[in-house]
Amino acid sequence: MPKHAYSVKEAAEQMSMSRATVYELMRRGKLAYVMVGRHRIIRAAAIERFLEENETQKAG
Repeated sequence: MPKHAYSVKEAAEQMSMSRATVYELMRRGKLAYVMVGRHRIIRAAAIERFLEENETQKAG
């Protein structure tokens, strides 16, 4: 079953980025997240939206 949300570490792995880059994207408002206590949770949909919005070449 696919995951619906990821930790910062997991999101970084999914996007092939460093954790520092993910934190910077969140800080700049480029990647949406949810605060749960002191933890940042990133929805799978937010990752997909970020990747689609930042795609440089569209297929077709």
